[in-house]
Amino acid sequence: MSNILRFPTKRKWEPTGYRINLYTEEDIYLVLLCLNISDDLDDIKKWVRKDLRTLEPEFVIDKMHDCLDSQVLSEPCKKSIKRIINSIEVLPLSAIYN
Repeated sequence: MSNILRFPTKRKWEPTGYRINLYTEEDIYLVLLCLNISDDLDDIKKWVRKDLRTLEPEFVIDKMHDCLDSQVLSEPCKKSIKRIINSIEVLPLSAIYN
């Protein structure tokens, strides 16, 4: 009985935040495009660059996923949106507040 190996206990890690990496102006324009064409087009309020820091990342991610089903966007545009979605980082709470 004394030869039992003890395995370390796994710590539960839950994602608590997201980092959307926008490296180029094209990336920023694509995200703004997704936000503006997936909302109500009759609404006079349009999202602008300074709004990106105030929006919830989950909201932005949902809007980008909605645009992937759009018939209006070209395939190269959808490919770029997929690239942005795939570059999103999931962050633990400790990484956000350190």
